[in-house]
Amino acid sequence: MDKLIEAALALDDVSINYLVEMSPTEAREFLSHAQAYNSFTQEDLLNLVEAVDREVPPMRFGPDNPNTGKVHHVYLVGNEGSRVLYLALRKFYLEECFQGKPYDYPHLAKMLELLGLQAHADEAFTTQDDRETFRFRFWWD
Repeated sequence: MDKLIEAALALDDVSINYLVEMSPTEAREFLSHAQAYNSFTQEDLLNLVEAVDREVPPMRFGPDNPNTGKVHHVYLVGNEGSRVLYLALRKFYLEECFQGKPYDYPHLAKMLELLGLQAHADEAFTTQDDRETFRFRFWWD
């Protein structure tokens, strides 16, 4: 198991207020080992991350660019009195990937809200949507 995952799991045992940034792969690994409680299961959270990963387009810089197809989003996983999961996108990648055309963030937010409902999240909403960053919060109580 990765040291980041081990550290986050140890933190999860002793803190109710922390966030750790993780790649999608790391988030899935953490959530597969983290304790489930309140109104969610490990399966709920793993399914949510997998669904979000499918919803967020990868980088697209053309067929010859080695970054094409890679993910650019991250998760902030932790606890804010109860389990919390943030999706964070750097808007640069989506704007560049779509040749400067505006990406439909309101549509993405609606899709994430629906995915949050399916994962039994008590809260699912956009916390940041500015020029550079889109951040969405899922929280279970």
